[in-house]
Amino acid sequence: MKSAHRPHARRSLLAAAAVAAALLTVPGVAAAEDGPAGGDTIVGEFVQVWQEHEHAETAVQRADGSLLSFVRTGSDGTVRLATGDVEDLPVGATVEVTVGETVADDAAAEEGLEPAREVLAAEVLEAAPQPTAGGFASPDHAVTVVMVAPAGEVQDGTTLPDVVAAVDGPVSDFWWEQARLRIGVVGSHDWISTTADCSDPFLLWDEVATTVGFTPGLGRHLLLYVADDPANPSCSYGLGTVGSVLSDGGYSYVRSTGTSLIAHELGHNFGLGHSSARQCDRAVETGTCQTVPYADYYDVMGYSWENLGSLSMAQAWQLNKVPTWDMRQIHPSSPSETVTLVPVSQLSGMRGILLWGGPGRIYWLEYRAASGRDAWIPGAGLQTGVQIRYIPGQGDDFSLLLDGTPGSPAQWAGDVQTAVPLNTPVRLAGGDFTVTVTSASAAGATVRVTTPAPVTPVAAAYAAAGAETGVLGPATSAETCSLPGSGQVCWRLYERGAIYWSATTGAHPVHGGLYTPWVASGGKDRWGLPTSGTVCGLARGWCSQDFTTPSRTSLYWSPDTGLVGVSGAINASYQAVKAQNGSLGYPVEAMGCTADSCSQRFEGGRVVWSTLTGTHTVTAPLADAWVAAGAGTGPLRFPVRSSQCGLVRGGCGQLFQGGSMYWSPATGAHPMFGAIRQHWTAQRWELGPLGYPVEAMGCTADSCSQRFEGGRVVWSAATGIHTVTAPVADAWVAAGAGTGSLGYPVRSSQCGMVRGGCGQLFQGGSMYWSPATGAFPIVGAIRQHWAAQRWELGPLGYPVEAMSCTTDSCSQRFEGGRVVWSAGAGTRTV
Repeated sequence: MKSAHRPHARRSLLAAAAVAAALLTVPGVAAAEDGPAGGDTIVGEFVQVWQEHEHAETAVQRADGSLLSFVRTGSDGTVRLATGDVEDLPVGATVEVTVGETVADDAAAEEGLEPAREVLAAEVLEAAPQPTAGGFASPDHAVTVVMVAPAGEVQDGTTLPDVVAAVDGPVSDFWWEQARLRIGVVGSHDWISTTADCSDPFLLWDEVATTVGFTPGLGRHLLLYVADDPANPSCSYGLGTVGSVLSDGGYSYVRSTGTSLIAHELGHNFGLGHSSARQCDRAVETGTCQTVPYADYYDVMGYSWENLGSLSMAQAWQLNKVPTWDMRQIHPSSPSETVTLVPVSQLSGMRGILLWGGPGRIYWLEYRAASGRDAWIPGAGLQTGVQIRYIPGQGDDFSLLLDGTPGSPAQWAGDVQTAVPLNTPVRLAGGDFTVTVTSASAAGATVRVTTPAPVTPVAAAYAAAGAETGVLGPATSAETCSLPGSGQVCWRLYERGAIYWSATTGAHPVHGGLYTPWVASGGKDRWGLPTSGTVCGLARGWCSQDFTTPSRTSLYWSPDTGLVGVSGAINASYQAVKAQNGSLGYPVEAMGCTADSCSQRFEGGRVVWSTLTGTHTVTAPLADAWVAAGAGTGPLRFPVRSSQCGLVRGGCGQLFQGGSMYWSPATGAHPMFGAIRQHWTAQRWELGPLGYPVEAMGCTADSCSQRFEGGRVVWSAATGIHTVTAPVADAWVAAGAGTGSLGYPVRSSQCGMVRGGCGQLFQGGSMYWSPATGAFPIVGAIRQHWAAQRWELGPLGYPVEAMSCTTDSCSQRFEGGRVVWSAGAGTRTV
């Protein structure tokens, strides 16, 4: 608890918001007499300013009022607002604010600022602008230096080369060494006088930018050196805007060429907040505490005007400049671990430990040794050793250096001894972490981080899933377990999911789009426990996961279909054909069941189960036709084999209890039953002359007929079953089919006749066809006369017209002539 000289910092004003290019010509702070009246509405950019004080005691006394808030408008100037009224407004946003009466505060009474206005209503009109990809300066951060004598001031003895040398020399070296940021002066302008003074830094920046032609942009910085009259300073010691991201660029002015001061203001331009300290009553972080602004004397973003140490790991992390190989991240659910830290000044190696306990429970551990850039530490009365920095996540300070050897409030003043003593456990985050430094030397320090033990399977699974930064997010409940025993179940809920554990299933998370509908549909009470992790990122945005009941369920989810379960024998069959990666694709409907069967539709067909036939796949075209025909209650009943595809001409076929179903791209899907199916099968199925069916079977009381690509199969009780080849079949149907004069076939078609013809005998006559003549029936006496002359082989050949009759005569033309019959003359060829 040794005391040391505290570095002295003169007052500076720090603007905590990115100043948009479009607002560079905004007027200054509105005076009370020309500002808005109570009840007026103003629109502009919302900015905030941290007010720094010359003396540390004053900073502590006024810490709660040091954050000042403004709206910068294009017409009304800059209007100050009561900070307590605008805590939820985002910095950099365009806002609409209705103001009330003035509010007296220390900033108005002591610092000469206009009184703040109370805020009656506020609305965000447009979010803070995001940086675009183009327009970056070269180097990464290009600085324009301008020497300025504000109104009422005269030039001092500092020269433009002095300032340029400071920026291009030690300041540039510091930021390159500590964060690999390339900083350089790209423009410099010697002394100019301005009409604006430092009472309104925005007017001062505007005037200088216009005079020298400075254009704001990504990575562009305007740095003013303002004339310094130490006896009667009218400007702050330093002032700089705080960028929302590293690449924003920014504005600053300084009254000294000190490396620490310029580096500090540029740090704000890069988006860094202050590094302060926290002291608690005989405790590291609990009980009665106070924040001491800027009292992290080790860091450039604290009091560092006289000495410039290494950039803290906390601030480097804020810049996203800590490589993963230079740090160890530990969660409360992580195993306890011992880590050897190298000095932070070493710039490579294991330099920091990030303790991540969730928002408001984040800490950085680093080792400060008297080496490299930190060699000055002992001479300044400060302490080497392992330090703890707390990241509050809100408020004026980005990091708070905790006191590893805390004392009572009476000992706080001048206490700058902050290192964690050897072999002294320090509890953080309510006991989620216990830090013990077991050894320290010039080469490094060994730190033991103990986490709550034992680590439960749920906690281990959570750590494996990335803990708070993973897919589940922060926890929203404590871990809960059912009564002990062989069936014990444990679970914990998180922002975006849950983890469930049992001795038989292990611990698995449920998350992603699948989680919410899983809970809504009954969760573990309906689906059982997960037996695998949630797998998202499947084709077309699907997620899947396996559960225990009923009888091994796989759940599938997509934004379009919602949650669909696949269970039991159907799931086993589905998994056997590669699940969603196979021909069936994803499930699109829930499983439907009767007392003795179940069926479920997938993108590529159906999986059907029945007690009599087992489980079989029905491919999509066949499945649709099967369902249309009544599915398991229709004449086909249930499948007895899975679909067989890859048949001739791209077809598919399947055997059912009551018949078969065949499909091809050209014919569609049609069932076949009974004698017709047996007859078709006997002619080599789709490979035979009949090909695929093109229509469903049609029946009367005593006959059935079905059309195929190559003709018809016709059955009647009187004649049995026969094939009618395609050309003959079409003509037979046109002539009335079984109810026409020909009646039903008594033999199958006979083809391969002379000149490629076909013929067939029916109950009432014959039908003959050739490519040259077409198909025509021949009946009665004319048929007998034609047959007596050797059918198509005789002189008459094939018929070329249908028979025509009068009351007492009939006539029919053939290729070789006409056959005429009359009641008086009989039959003759003419």
